[in-house]
Amino acid sequence: SAEVASSAAADRPPIEVAVLLSDEKERKLRLFERCRQNPPSGVRFHRLDLDELLQSGSRYRVVLHKIHSELTSNKPESIDRVRRFKAWIEARGSELVLLDPLRGLESMLLARPCPGNPGDPVADSNGALRFPLLCKPHLASGAEAHSMSLVFNAGQLADLRPPLVAQEFVNHGARIIKVYVLGSRIHACIRPSVRDFQADHAGPAIQFSSHAVSKAGCQSELSDAAASAQNGDDGEMLLSRYSGLLEPLCRACRSVLGLDLLNLDLVPDTRSGRLGLVDINQFPGFESMPNYVDALVELIKLKVNY
Repeated sequence: SAEVASSAAADRPPIEVAVLLSDEKERKLRLFERCRQNPPSGVRFHRLDLDELLQSGSRYRVVLHKIHSELTSNKPESIDRVRRFKAWIEARGSELVLLDPLRGLESMLLARPCPGNPGDPVADSNGALRFPLLCKPHLASGAEAHSMSLVFNAGQLADLRPPLVAQEFVNHGARIIKVYVLGSRIHACIRPSVRDFQADHAGPAIQFSSHAVSKAGCQSELSDAAASAQNGDDGEMLLSRYSGLLEPLCRACRSVLGLDLLNLDLVPDTRSGRLGLVDINQFPGFESMPNYVDALVELIKLKVNY
């Protein structure tokens, strides 16, 4: 396993942290590379896979993980690994710190179905949902989780295969506020988003990947080039307008979900001015957050009372 040493405080051993990340996640996050360049004090990270962790006994005080694919998989081997992981966690008891706990993570990744009439789901909402609707897979992980459909009428909705998550689409100036949450630290930035549509838009359903629209620097025919070009000063004004809401919102999400590693996607409703929470992701790409390693080390020390 890969190991990064740190300069521990002279009077106490470092906190041993097991890190379960895919190769792709580590390439983006560059946690170990950053730690080699600037070793954190009091914390030592070890990269393992899940099987190595389960064989390691009680060496590690903290487990930092992103095992979404295992948690949502129906493969027998994945189900067995998750079962053994949960048994290992239970055996460790309160001495083990998980970032993040599986209970909160599973409740977020696996959306609970709403019973109703599959032939007329909008009618079942008692008028709470109005077209257009943004529809996405009910599993909040994996490549397919970024596959979106924007539908403008009941016929287009009926063409989609459930289970899915449906949200009322609101015009938001083709901009989305992404808030990265790492413990008590937050970082907000503006990203491009889907352009506005007229209420009586009569076009066909639109399928797209959120990665192709809302990543930094994206240029998509679905976004608004003018809005993207204004994301400098205009984006700062937008963040300033809602700055007083971000910290209490992040605290509330951490408290309700029991999770500390989050990304919130927020849209400013151009009609009402209200801020809408449209998506929450666990353990996002913190590489977008300045000095995220410092925030992570701070959170780990807080969790173990170091």
